[in-house]
Amino acid sequence: MTAIDRLVEFIPLDAVDDAQLDDLLHSLATLDIPTEKSFIRGVLSMGLRAVEAFVLSDPALLLLAEYWDARIGDADRVIDERLLALTGSQSASLRAYIKRSLYSISREWRNEAGIPVAVFERLIERQATQNLGAELRCELCGYWFQSTDVEGADRQAAIARVGCVFANSPHPNRIGDPIKPLGFGKARFTTLTLDHKIPRLGFGSVEFDNIRVVCRFCNQGKMSYRRSHEALSPIIAGALSLVPPRVPHSQLRQLTFTSSVWHQGSCRLCGGTPRHAELTISVRRGAASWLVPWNVDVVCYDCL
Repeated sequence: MTAIDRLVEFIPLDAVDDAQLDDLLHSLATLDIPTEKSFIRGVLSMGLRAVEAFVLSDPALLLLAEYWDARIGDADRVIDERLLALTGSQSASLRAYIKRSLYSISREWRNEAGIPVAVFERLIERQATQNLGAELRCELCGYWFQSTDVEGADRQAAIARVGCVFANSPHPNRIGDPIKPLGFGKARFTTLTLDHKIPRLGFGSVEFDNIRVVCRFCNQGKMSYRRSHEALSPIIAGALSLVPPRVPHSQLRQLTFTSSVWHQGSCRLCGGTPRHAELTISVRRGAASWLVPWNVDVVCYDCL
C-alpha cells in the first residue's frame, strides 16, 4: 500500500485516535514530495507559539505584569520560579523573552503602547543607511513606497528630515501581478505600516528592535504570526487559491506570499533582497497551481 493510499483512508474521518494519528504521521513522512522540511518547520513553529501562549497566560506572571513598576525587583525570581514550575526549564533566553513580554503587557494596560515618533524616525534612518540610494522600502517584500503611501503629517515630516527617497510609480511588473495586487476593492495594499516582529497579540514590545517598516500587503499577510511557517494549516487550506487562474485576490493567497518571502528572503535568480529590489513569488514548473511555500520561488520583478 502506498503512502497516498494510506492517507486517503483517513480523509473521511472527523476524529482520529492516537494509534491512527501515529500511522497518519508516519505515512505523511514517507510521501515523496518536497514538503518535509516546511511541514516540520510549520509544526515546530505552532508548538513554540503554544508554549509561549501557555507560559504568558500564567496568572502569577500576569499579576507580575499588572504591578510591574512595584515588583520589578522581584521579576527575575518570580519568572524563574514560574518557568520551572510550568516547563521544568530556567532557560536564560526564555526568561529574557518572558520578562520583555511582561513589560510590554504592563505598558499595554497603561495605554503606553503606541509607537513614538522618535522610534519611527530611527526606523527611517535605518532605511536610509541600509537601502540602496536611501530608498524607502518594505522590509519584507521590498516594495518601494511612494509619497502617497505614507499617512500622517508627523511621519511625512520624519521622512523628509531623514531624506529617504520615494518611488515615482510602482514597478511595471507589479501592475497586474495576480499574486500581489496593488489593492483589492477599497483596500490599498501599498500603504506604509509598522509591523511588530513579535506581534502585539504575543505581547511584543514597541521598542525599536521589534518594529519594522512594511507595506500593508505584507502586514496583513503576516497577521499575528511571528514565524514564517507558523500559519501551516491556512497555508495548506489556500493551496488551490490560484485555481481557476482568474479567481480574485484572497487572504489565504496573501498569507502564502508573505510566508514564502519571509522565509526565503531574496530573489532566487539574482540574490536581490528587499533593501534594493521588490520581491514576488512564482509557482515552479511542474507544480501545477498548488500555491504553498515549498512549490514557489521568490523572484524580484527585475528578473521576471
